[in-house]
Amino acid sequence: MIRRTRIKFCGMVDPIHAKFAVALGVDAIGVIFAPSARRVSLETARAIAMVVPPVVTLVAVMVDPSEEEIRVVRSVLPQAVFQFCGKESPALCRSAGGAYLKLFPVSSDDTMGAYDIASEWDEALPLFDTRSPLGGGSGQTFEWNRVATLASRRPIVVAGGLSAENVAECIHRIRPFAVDVRSGIETDERKDFRKMEAFVETVRKADATTHHAEE
Repeated sequence: MIRRTRIKFCGMVDPIHAKFAVALGVDAIGVIFAPSARRVSLETARAIAMVVPPVVTLVAVMVDPSEEEIRVVRSVLPQAVFQFCGKESPALCRSAGGAYLKLFPVSSDDTMGAYDIASEWDEALPLFDTRSPLGGGSGQTFEWNRVATLASRRPIVVAGGLSAENVAECIHRIRPFAVDVRSGIETDERKDFRKMEAFVETVRKADATTHHAEE
C-alpha cells in the first residue's frame, strides 16, 4: 500500500481557488488571519468554508492571537483546525479546542535540534518552516535533513519554499506526514490553477516512486 503524503494549500483568498483545490484532492486548506498579503476577512473565510467539505480540513492560521480573537474565528469557522505561528503558549493553543498545528521556525544558527523543540508540544502537529522575521511563512526552504529524525518518529508537516520543482525531493528524503505550500502554487501572489495541479501530481508521483524504492 502506497503511503500518501497529505497536502495543505495555504493562503486561500478566493472560494473559486478553494473549490479547485478540493477537486484536486488536497487534504487541508488554510486561510490566514494574520498580517499578510493573503489575510482574509471573516466574511471571505466564511465564503471559502462553504466550498470546503467535511472530509477536507479547514485551517485557520493565526500569529499570537488573543483568546478573544480565537473565539471570534471559532464562532465563524466552527469546523476549523487552528495553526499557531507565533510565540503562543501551549495553554493558549489548547484553548482553541481540539487538534492544532504549531509552527516551529528553523534557522541555520539554531543550537537546539528541531526534535527537542517539538517534543515539548506533544499535543501539536508540528509544522516546520524557515524562520521569518515577521512570523508565519517564509517562502524559503530549509535543510530538510534537520527534521528527518523527527519525521521518522511522529507525523510532521514541512513548509517553506515548496513547489512542484522541489517537493518530490523533500518527500524522498524525509517522508513527512504532510507538505504545506503557499507561494509555490502562486503567480504574482495569486493562486495559479496550473501550479496547483502540478504540485498535487508531483506529490502523488513522489509517493509512488518512494514506495517502489522501499520495496
